[in-house]
Amino acid sequence: MPMPPNPYVGKVFTLTPDIVQLASDAFDDMLFQLGKPCTLFFASSDTVCPNCIINPKNGLSTGRYKTGGPVPFAIGTTCPVCEGKGVIVGTADSYTTTFQLDWSIKPWMNLWASGQSNGDKLARTPGSFVTIKGFVEDIVKVARCDYAIMDINANYTGNKFKLLTEPITSGSIPKNRYFECTWVRIV
Repeated sequence: MPMPPNPYVGKVFTLTPDIVQLASDAFDDMLFQLGKPCTLFFASSDTVCPNCIINPKNGLSTGRYKTGGPVPFAIGTTCPVCEGKGVIVGTADSYTTTFQLDWSIKPWMNLWASGQSNGDKLARTPGSFVTIKGFVEDIVKVARCDYAIMDINANYTGNKFKLLTEPITSGSIPKNRYFECTWVRIV
């Protein structure tokens, strides 16, 4: 009995590695040229002082130098690195990259206001939600950022957005090259 034709083989042409690379380059160009610059913001992070011994009860410096610390100091004086606080206050950080932005609400998204699931609470405020597409290299930064400002060149009011859906890789021709996720505007 003859084998049935393979349904996964192209009927008009086969995607050769050259065609896949051409498609990948075209998608990259569209993302770079049609995308908008967006800035991701990360909260400041405090780190435990590496220079002094910390009191476990209150988290403050005990005024004693930790062997191997960067700046030795006399017992009973204030640690010159953390100034007796026990922590070094980090500075907030930001990262600017390019994303494709889709401001339209899709009927399949079903974004409900306040966690409701009834039709009268469906959120359809223009500009409140945005779906982004970006390179997978940025997926970790997107997942850990506190908020973002979309299209920094045209966001005149500084609207901030927080991640609403988990970033997922999209099923485009160059597999695992891009991700998508949805953001909601925060006040």
